[in-house]
Amino acid sequence: MLYHNTPIQTIIEFFHSRGTGLTTEEALILQQNYGKNKLDTGKKTSAVALLFKQFKSFIIYILLFAVAISFVLGEIKEVIIVSIILVLNAVIGFVQEWQAERRIQALSDMVPQLVQVYRDGNLVQRPAIDIVPGDIIVLEAGSIIPADARIIEASHARVDESSLTGESESQDKICTDELAETTPLSERANMVYAGTLVTAGRITALVTNIAMQTEIGHIAALLNQTEQTETPLQKQLDALGKKIGKIIIGLCILIILYGIYIERAIPILFDNGIIAFLDAIKLWITLALSLAVAAVPEGLPAVVTIALSI
Repeated sequence: MLYHNTPIQTIIEFFHSRGTGLTTEEALILQQNYGKNKLDTGKKTSAVALLFKQFKSFIIYILLFAVAISFVLGEIKEVIIVSIILVLNAVIGFVQEWQAERRIQALSDMVPQLVQVYRDGNLVQRPAIDIVPGDIIVLEAGSIIPADARIIEASHARVDESSLTGESESQDKICTDELAETTPLSERANMVYAGTLVTAGRITALVTNIAMQTEIGHIAALLNQTEQTETPLQKQLDALGKKIGKIIIGLCILIILYGIYIERAIPILFDNGIIAFLDAIKLWITLALSLAVAAVPEGLPAVVTIALSI
């Protein structure tokens, strides 16, 4: 049913409502059918999980390996520099994703705590989470609208709908007959929507949709369904990291093998054991690991993260 395109009396009859609203009993029965008036903001990601996520990259693994090797080799300056870069990269990425999580959570904050509603023929305050389709609510200047509703009466009413339509000016709301089916949301003068703000006047309205069935609920549903995918640049960076890793490993193996050949270390291994063998090629192992550390592009992840955040 298109509520802006349907006569108000038809909507009242559809919800078995009346001019004095619902009874407490009727509201409880409807709540079992429709559920609570709250938005589902999806599964929250903890701050710890978001932080660890910043280290899930092959090139980051290489940098962590470089830090470990630098520490073993006593290159403390290298350890400090790369560690600072890793922390900077993680902090920037964490802040960006945390802000995105907070934007989703902010949608649920757009539903007020209390609302004036007719129950058992009396105008009372009830938690907004308990209202149901068919309830008649009263909104005044400063009220955040708790649900989508069809206007029954309006007196000099204006509503800020910028959170839904992007319109910077408040919209006039008047009690009108049904509007054309194709009337855009921003021009529906006989409807009010959850999460918007009454800036002037007084409105009496019949609740038509709550929770995830509201216009703002549809936005929340889209945000919840959006898959987090890597950008092409991030995919290319990960592929580059893997290529660099393979090249570094290959070069390290070649250098160590060359060192074994030059030092004629194989006989030492069989005659004197593993300790003597490692001591014989210690210089070559150090050379290979130093090359590995030097070949890692330490600043690349931080530069890419900063560029993406900008």
